[in-house]
Amino acid sequence: MNGLLHLSFLGCLARASAQSPLKSFWAVHILNEHFTGPANKDMGNQECVDGFVSFYCFGQQTKFSDANSEEHVDHGNVLEQVWVNVWKWGDGLSASNGYVSCCPPSSTTNTGNYYRCNSWTNENNDNCHTLGLPWNDGKIKAVGALVPSGSKPVAGKSQWMWSFPAEGEGVTWRQSITRRVYMHDLAMKWADAAGDCGKCAGQPMESPCYGTCISSKLDTPALMRITSDAFADTQGFPDHGVPGCEGIVFAGSKCIDLPGGDSTYGSKIQIWGCSGKVNQAWYWQEGQYSIQLGGHNMPGMCIDLPGGTVGNGKQLWLWGCNGGDSQKWSWDSGTSSIRYTKDPSYCIDVPGGNAKDGNQLWIWQCTGGSSQKWQIYSRSRTAVSTERQANSSNPQSNQPKVRRSWMHEMKHFLATTDWSNWTMPSDFVPWYERKEVKDYHASLMPGPGLPRPLVPAGWRGYNVTDGSSVVLV
Repeated sequence: MNGLLHLSFLGCLARASAQSPLKSFWAVHILNEHFTGPANKDMGNQECVDGFVSFYCFGQQTKFSDANSEEHVDHGNVLEQVWVNVWKWGDGLSASNGYVSCCPPSSTTNTGNYYRCNSWTNENNDNCHTLGLPWNDGKIKAVGALVPSGSKPVAGKSQWMWSFPAEGEGVTWRQSITRRVYMHDLAMKWADAAGDCGKCAGQPMESPCYGTCISSKLDTPALMRITSDAFADTQGFPDHGVPGCEGIVFAGSKCIDLPGGDSTYGSKIQIWGCSGKVNQAWYWQEGQYSIQLGGHNMPGMCIDLPGGTVGNGKQLWLWGCNGGDSQKWSWDSGTSSIRYTKDPSYCIDVPGGNAKDGNQLWIWQCTGGSSQKWQIYSRSRTAVSTERQANSSNPQSNQPKVRRSWMHEMKHFLATTDWSNWTMPSDFVPWYERKEVKDYHASLMPGPGLPRPLVPAGWRGYNVTDGSSVVLV
């Protein structure tokens, strides 16, 4: 993308950023661990997802789950909650306020290895198993919202589903913090809470025995409470990253980081203490040269040099992957540096060699100095390597085949289950509103800036004088 286009698009972003989002909320999804984020996916709220998972995802509905990687509590699946900000709702180009049907990879109609959306038609068919429906392909870029017809409220709250066309990410919608836990671990916590699943001992967690036990003993509000407790427990349920990705490490403990996972075009690229979260996971594929944010849907989000213009001190940012020269980076094994491929005399550099959290990366003439030395960390190798370890194969190629959309099955489930009389416990506090969670995330992301859903109200950053942390007020 040339500099003129960058600047033109930045003008749109500046106007959008000057306004508050129309709505910000947590969207929830069960999905294969190789993917992350809402792009080209249908997502729900906690009221609809937990009940659905307990009823469908333990093998009770084998005609669906046998062919759908998103209807399992094993196989490395994760339950993901993502903070999303909506700047534009669907405008009625399709039914239900712009809602579109997004199909998992290798579904009946979507033979690719990435998520893709079609235009929604009606609630009797969706594009993941109905042939001949048109692909979205950028026609709808805004977020769609839908309360399925016939669905019952849970504890007084409607059950929403949303669709997030990838073509709108960064403008009509943006994501921020992502929290994801192993579904297998959460399912075990559910089974323990059910208290009467002993007859299932020795069977795999995927066994329908566990699903029947859990769904018969725990109603959806109870499942929501248990799930919220798990998400609040960052030690017992650590964030799970994106397999096949790498961390790019500076000074042994600081990683290339997208602040808060904010997918807005133009978000800065910084270094931060390595956390294993998805905003520090990168694909760096051999022969393609792009450093791409892990797990995001096509076309993806890449580390970019604005306008492709070289010069000492030119800061890096996040931009939609486009294959242009401004997004091509090469590994120099001799100096452990990352060179700008179009002009390899420039390297990705840490300003001043200062490893303070939040230092924004830029390019500088290659010197071979310590401010330009990087290590490649792969969680699968559990070691830091100074050699370039290119991800030469598609990290998603060995996933289970998918035949049906989980959201299609959820619509039928919602319409046939009556939760109207169920209530949440009076002392229930969602995980993201708990003080210990806010304090934890504030410690990971000090300083002002939006979006910031998980920091104490009015919090403006740390003011420390001992040199252990950057001062941000």
